[in-house]
Order: sequence, then C-alpha cells, then structure tokens
Amino acid sequence: MQKPITTLNVPRLEVATLEQLMNGHKSAQILDLHNPTEVVRELNVHDGTLTILAGIECVTIPLRTVITYEPHFMDRGNLIFEAANYPGGAKICTEADLIRYPDGSVFSIVPVEGSLNP
Repeated sequence: MQKPITTLNVPRLEVATLEQLMNGHKSAQILDLHNPTEVVRELNVHDGTLTILAGIECVTIPLRTVITYEPHFMDRGNLIFEAANYPGGAKICTEADLIRYPDGSVFSIVPVEGSLNP
C-alpha cells in the first residue's frame, strides 16, 4: 500500500521565483494539501513565460517573476506574484502546498528565507 502524500514525507522546494518553482520542468500541478488528488493549479512553461490555469482563470506571466511571501498569523501564508492584471498580487499557492512534476516527483513548496512581502 502506497503512503499518502503529505508535507512530512516529501522534500521541501524553496522558491523565490516562478522559474525556481518550475524546477527545470515544462509543466507541473499544484495539489491541494488536504486532498493531494485534487489539482488546484496547472502550470505550463512556453518561451520564457508561465501559464497558470486555476479553474476558469488563466494568466501568462514571465517565468522570472518574483514570488513573495505573505505571512498569516497562526496559519500558512501565501506565496504571491505581481502581474499587470493583478496589481495587488495573485496567489500562486499556499505555504507547504504540494507541487507534482511530470516525472512523478512531489515537493512541499516553501518560500526562500527573506522573500517576505513588505
């Protein structure tokens, strides 16, 4: 029987840019931490950009876009990015959410230390 995927049994992936989040892969899925069979974001790289699909929302932004960390008191914080059509920032994921790559590898997403959103 395969163990369920949790943040306790997968390695951490520290990120400060969308490029680091993609970890050299052309596509990935961000999974719901509490239900890792549910995909909450589809990510695809093409010509130096990242397309993020979340439900009916779709945004394409430069792959080198910076991710900042927005902490929450007594809860997991958000990892957010700035884009022209999201001037206040948009959430790419929540701290410790899981990312799965096409090769089957899974990581727990955490912000690089010092990426706090001022």
